[in-house]
Amino acid sequence: MTSRRSFLLSIAAAAAGMTVGGPAAHAVPLVNIQRRLSLEMAKSYALNGDKRMFRKLFDVQTAFLGLSWPATPLVVTDAMSALRRVIDGDPVNRIGFRHVRRRSLEGARFVVFSDQHIVPSENRQSGVWRANRDAYTKLLEHYGGQGWVVVENGDVEDLVILEPEYTFAMYDRLMRTHARAANPRVLIEWYRDDPMSLVEALKDGRKENRQRQLEQIFADPGNRDYYQALKALASSDQLVRLAGNHDYNLQELTVGEQHLVPIDVLLLEEDRPHFALMHGHQFDQATHPGVAPLYGEVVSECLGIWYQGPDRVWSAKQGRRILEGGFPNRLSTHKGAHRGGGMPGRFLGALLSSQESDDEEWALAWESLFGHPIAWEYGARDWTSAVQGHLARPGDLVEDAMIGRQFFKFRHLDEWEILRGLNLWDIDVGLALGHSHEVRCHTTGVGKSRYFNSGAAGRFEKLIWALEITEAGRVEVVGWFLDDEGSCERVLFHTRETELFSYFEPDRTGERIPVGEGGPS
Repeated sequence: MTSRRSFLLSIAAAAAGMTVGGPAAHAVPLVNIQRRLSLEMAKSYALNGDKRMFRKLFDVQTAFLGLSWPATPLVVTDAMSALRRVIDGDPVNRIGFRHVRRRSLEGARFVVFSDQHIVPSENRQSGVWRANRDAYTKLLEHYGGQGWVVVENGDVEDLVILEPEYTFAMYDRLMRTHARAANPRVLIEWYRDDPMSLVEALKDGRKENRQRQLEQIFADPGNRDYYQALKALASSDQLVRLAGNHDYNLQELTVGEQHLVPIDVLLLEEDRPHFALMHGHQFDQATHPGVAPLYGEVVSECLGIWYQGPDRVWSAKQGRRILEGGFPNRLSTHKGAHRGGGMPGRFLGALLSSQESDDEEWALAWESLFGHPIAWEYGARDWTSAVQGHLARPGDLVEDAMIGRQFFKFRHLDEWEILRGLNLWDIDVGLALGHSHEVRCHTTGVGKSRYFNSGAAGRFEKLIWALEITEAGRVEVVGWFLDDEGSCERVLFHTRETELFSYFEPDRTGERIPVGEGGPS
């Protein structure tokens, strides 16, 4: 742990205006550790030398994070209440719940993809989509040709993660227009004086940026075959799109093709609803539609571009580990950063902690830095052990993240709270979400709770996750792996139970589809 301690001590000293072992030069607030740490890590990912814009946008999101936000249990309870009403057939006139479609499950099969996170090719976060695009298009044609209904479950076109000059210009214009000063405190004062006016101003500024980004995505020649595949599916009523927190603006922007406009909730039913499909941001403390414009969207548009988009990306090498060793199916690995004390105190606690408590203290410190619990098992040196039983040491992932080897995987959803909410609200349907980028299949446990997650089609390089829902109501977790020979292999992931949790074991079915000569572009 020596290298990690030395690194952080140096940053702490610099942030406080001193050198290690020397006297203090300035009384700079210790919270500057947060910005300095984030900047240092951004250099290893996608900073591209944009230090000035990074600092300005970091200060904007820090100002908004200082406001008070509803706790996760309250957010989940509120979303479960709305979902209960939707299932019962009552109209819910709220963003994230108002557009509902019902489809018969009888004689039908549905395949669910999510979180493609398509950005323009010149965007620094476009790499995974460009690596997966051709294979994903072939999968749409493959499933469509076999009669499946394709569900794109949100965060398809990413309209939030922009190149930073657009976001920087928007916030700079808002601050100078309102108070003639480019200081984030202006925005917080504006919020306290007239919050709805600020929300409307943000909405107007974002609309221009997001319409531009959408048009760039549509105009990208590399996306032409993908959108043609969607059009073909829609012509035979085999396409449903759901809105996520990165693409809900498609419901109000100029889109052109009606089949590209997403709904909020899809209910699959026979005599009654059996499945409810939603993106899942409705259950997230930061992206719940009631707070997202001033919370989750601010964080994502200010910081997402500098690291690995809205979350970490998985390299093709890491995808091969999943093919060989499986994938976790556990709902949490750490109790999360919910203790008292602020970020500076936690980092100091980690620096001073004993060897026995070292990893727990570091986990709490880094979770407080980013405001999310972190899935530490994804940083394991021994992947199979992490999947099947042993948790990774947080220190391993911290060191990898600091040097740019792999970023943190945030826990966007409190999945235990979601399962609890399904039971408390007596929601006897299978709830299939996206949003978290982690596949899930939980069909046993307390009460009637059944929970699934479609993972991501655009966060794992050369791996596309999906859920298959058959006419019998059976759900399979599927991964499509791209090889270097121009084909895509279908792998089933079966749930295996241990004493404390479950994991996915890969089953190579041998089914392949051709992607094209030389593999995906």
